[in-house]
Amino acid sequence: MPFTRTDQKAGLCWRFYYPTEFSMHPDYTAHAGQIVLCLRKCTPEEADGPDVDPSLEQMYHVRAHDGWEGDAYDSELGLIVSLSARERDDWPGLGDFPVTSGAPT
Repeated sequence: MPFTRTDQKAGLCWRFYYPTEFSMHPDYTAHAGQIVLCLRKCTPEEADGPDVDPSLEQMYHVRAHDGWEGDAYDSELGLIVSLSARERDDWPGLGDFPVTSGAPT
């Protein structure tokens, strides 16, 4: 079954959901659950995607607030439902999301 493709992710902020079972990339694990800015779609040279094979999921190049950059699958970029107080400080202008209680992420 082909993945749902969303071409409107670039230029927007998303919550990065990196699977916990993947531990080979500690920098990705360290940014799991954080907000990232989607910079652009990955090119076919960077990652195979639907341009190469329609059954493959699109990948995007993303940047976290601390400057880390990586590539994320479309399904790893989720809607931002709420913000911690720290995230609100780190990403001014994101919008009027509710602020979560508890420790900052």
